[in-house]
Amino acid sequence: MAHWSQRLLSHLHPIPIAEGMGLHGPLELTLERGRYVVNSPNANQSQGSLHRIMRVALRTAMAGGPLPQHVVVLGLGAGSAVDVLRDELGHHGPITGVEREPLMLRWGREHFGLGRHRDLTVVEADAEAWLASAPPPADLVVVDLFEDDRVPAWLGARSALDLLRSATRSGGSLVFNTMPLAGAQEELVDRIERGLRERFDRLERLVLEGTNAVFIAR
Repeated sequence: MAHWSQRLLSHLHPIPIAEGMGLHGPLELTLERGRYVVNSPNANQSQGSLHRIMRVALRTAMAGGPLPQHVVVLGLGAGSAVDVLRDELGHHGPITGVEREPLMLRWGREHFGLGRHRDLTVVEADAEAWLASAPPPADLVVVDLFEDDRVPAWLGARSALDLLRSATRSGGSLVFNTMPLAGAQEELVDRIERGLRERFDRLERLVLEGTNAVFIAR
């Protein structure tokens, strides 16, 4: 728990709290503007800009319809998407969060209150392998999978997009967060967008924080 003086100073400049080596490079836990955040070298991984992105994306995906029952979050991290769903959008149904990064899960429990959420099942596993296990389809699937600021290349494969379609219940929604950086990442994001259009009836593209393209498929 951060001391009140640290929280106060963090409104002037970020306060480093902890560092660790993740599966895809270094991670840093920082206190910024009174809140804990997790950053990799080139991107926010939880509770900073990602939290704001999830807030807008999930509100958009859930607008005008009933609350989804079962939600799946691929790339749980420290729990930004779950916090938005529970604390801001009033969702109280079961959530399955899939995360392969042990350090993110540890910090999520120690600093972000990940364990306070009821009906949250945390699966420490690789998202690709978990999808391939043919889980029951969910009403809402959130894809927030990054290696630093890069979307994993496997998500652009037809087989991966087929699995995501199968994991999303008919009539449900898929929220897919990407960063269309120049070069290969931009091409990958374009391929993901085309694949989603082929598999879903409707697709909306949101540009958020000036860096992220979030697709909402229904």
